[in-house]
Amino acid sequence: MKQYLFIIKGAMQMNFAYRASTLINLAANLVFIIILYYLWQAIYANKTELNGMTFEQTFLYLVIAATLFNMYRTFTDYNISFDVTSGDIVNYLLKPIDYQLYCMSRALGRISANVIMILIPTALLLYFFMGLTLPLNQNWIFSISSLVFAWLIIFMLDYLIGLLSFYTQSIWGIFQTRESLVIVFSGVMIPFAFFPQWLQDFLEFSPFVAMYYTPITLLMGQVDDTNQAFSMLGNQLFWLLILFTMCRVFFKKATQVITINGG
Repeated sequence: MKQYLFIIKGAMQMNFAYRASTLINLAANLVFIIILYYLWQAIYANKTELNGMTFEQTFLYLVIAATLFNMYRTFTDYNISFDVTSGDIVNYLLKPIDYQLYCMSRALGRISANVIMILIPTALLLYFFMGLTLPLNQNWIFSISSLVFAWLIIFMLDYLIGLLSFYTQSIWGIFQTRESLVIVFSGVMIPFAFFPQWLQDFLEFSPFVAMYYTPITLLMGQVDDTNQAFSMLGNQLFWLLILFTMCRVFFKKATQVITINGG
């Protein structure tokens, strides 16, 4: 376990070293939030409510979604692809470590840095300049658990995409396809309440819902029914177990066909 803690620490230090990149990401997130504000203000012109959501609720939802999306991006898939194409994957496979845990530790280090350098500054700026706050009536145990489950689901999906590089030299097209699907269907760009009802029903028990919609809804205190909250967490756990199983099986298969070009 100690070796994985060192990996987390090393990944954090590496991200702190690239402060310019982090500041650019922070600035981009804030600019995107400003664009969202004026865009949805125009959409809500002369309207107090749309699809059961007020402007304040919609804007808060989208701010949280944009911030989580940037915070949860650890580029695990690209890191795995680089390990394979560079030949470094051999070193990890020969070491007495679990490669999936290694990748997760590396991702956790990046997220820890993102919390300090993106999440906290964004939250403070929004609070002091826009008066944007979370409601205080939500169940924090459900909210925090959902945030953890959501990131694990996102990591597992990224890890699976990365493992495809064991079979192909480039995962850029696959990455872009996955990115587009997640942005559209996970509720990052548009709240689920604005989706057609048939699409909401179709996505209700999908992994897309578990990524962003579930933790954001719980964070905003929009779920008063404890049974509903347990059901939403259960859906996250279901997909987490499915994806974890797929990761273990796929990795075992992938290591049997890998071709090393680098090193």
